Amino acid sequence: MHILLIGARLCRNLGGPSLLVATRRVLSERFPGAQYTLLVPAASAQEDSALEDVYQIRCVPYRPSPLLAMVAVLRLLGLRLRPRSLSPMLDVFERADVVIDIWGIGFSDALGSRSFRSRFASGLHFLLAKALRKPVIKYTADYGPLATRWSRFFARLYLGRCVDLILARDAQSRDAVASLGIRTPVYVCPDTAFMLEPQPSAMAMSLAERRRTQPIIGLSVSHQIDTRSRGNGDYVGLMAGLADHVVAATGAHVVLIANELAQAASADDARIVQAVLDRMAARTSAQAVTAYRSASELKGVIQQCDAVVAARYHTLVAALSMGIPSLAVGWHHKYEGLLGLVGQERFACDYQTLSLSGLTALFDDLWANREAIGETITAHLPAITQQVMAGAEHAATVLASRRQGAMR
Repeated sequence: MHILLIGARLCRNLGGPSLLVATRRVLSERFPGAQYTLLVPAASAQEDSALEDVYQIRCVPYRPSPLLAMVAVLRLLGLRLRPRSLSPMLDVFERADVVIDIWGIGFSDALGSRSFRSRFASGLHFLLAKALRKPVIKYTADYGPLATRWSRFFARLYLGRCVDLILARDAQSRDAVASLGIRTPVYVCPDTAFMLEPQPSAMAMSLAERRRTQPIIGLSVSHQIDTRSRGNGDYVGLMAGLADHVVAATGAHVVLIANELAQAASADDARIVQAVLDRMAARTSAQAVTAYRSASELKGVIQQCDAVVAARYHTLVAALSMGIPSLAVGWHHKYEGLLGLVGQERFACDYQTLSLSGLTALFDDLWANREAIGETITAHLPAITQQVMAGAEHAATVLASRRQGAMR
C-alpha cells in the first residue's frame, strides 16, 4: 500500500515531524509494510529533503497554484492535462492508495487569511485527490471558529465533497464541522503526537543530572502569540516575569523552548526565547533551547521537566503524554480541548486575558498540586492511546469500504 501524507515542514519545527512520526507509527500497526511519501511546503522542501534519512520518508514539494487548480478541475471533467512542472507531485498522487492530510489545524478563522484566494488554495490537494478518485482522510486536527464566508464555503466544499473521513481532536472542533451540515463522518480522536517516543540526547542527559539537585521547568514561547498581542499587552514581558517568578518560588532551572525556528523573524520562536531571556532578572537560572533538534530529541528534553508552561500546542502534547503537569497559554480553543482530555481545563488560559498576577497564581496552583495532577494526567493516558488507535481503525474501515465499492 502507498500512503500519501500531506503536512507541515519537517525542518526547524516540532509539530510537523511529531505528527509524521506518530501518525506513521499508528497507521503501520494497521497497515504493516505500507510505503509512505510526504508532501511538504515547497518553500521548505530543500531543507525537508535533507532530513529524509532522519525521518525515513521521501519528501515531495507541494505548492498550490492556479495551474494545479486547472489540472484538478479538468480531471474532474474527465480531461487530462499534465504540465511537466507538476509531474513529480502528480506521480505521487496517482500512485497513492490513500491521501491523508495530517496538518494539525485547518479551516479556522483564527489562522491565515480569510480571503477567497487563500481559502481556495488551502484545500486544492483535496480537490486533486477527489479528481483522481482517491480515498481522502483528514487526520487528527482542530477546526473552527468557522463564522466567515469563505472559511465556511470552502470547508463545506472540501470537507463535505472531497473527504471521506474527518478526525477532530476535540468536541468543539467536531461541533464546528457539524455546523457545516455536511455528511462526511466525523469522529473525535486525540492528536496522534501523543504516540511520539522521546529520544535521549546530550542536553536531556545534562538536564537529568541537574534535576538531581533542582527542579526543571519548561517554558515554550510563541511567535504567534507575540504577533497577536502587539498593541494589546507585553507578551515577552509577561513571560519574563513568569520565568523570574518560577525561579524565585521554586528554585528551578528554567528551560526556554523554541518549537518553531525560521529565517523570518516574524515566524521565529527562537527570537522570542532570546527576548524573554534578555528581560529576565534571573537569566543565569535559565537556558535557551533554540538549536535544531528532531521531534523525538526535543521530546526527550521536555521529558526532563517537572512542570511545563506551554504556548505551543505540541510542547503541551509532548508534556501531557508523559504525565507532566502543564499550564497552557493559548490563542485557540485547541489548548483547552487538549487539557480537557486529561481533566485539566482549568490550566488553560487565553493570551488576551493574561496578567502576570493571574499567570503566577495559576502556576503556583499547578506547582503546589503537581503530584496529584501528574497522577491524574497519567491515569487518562491509556484511554487516550485507545482513542488514537481507534482513529486508525476508522481509517481502515474507510479504505475497506472504498475497495469493496471499487470491486463492484
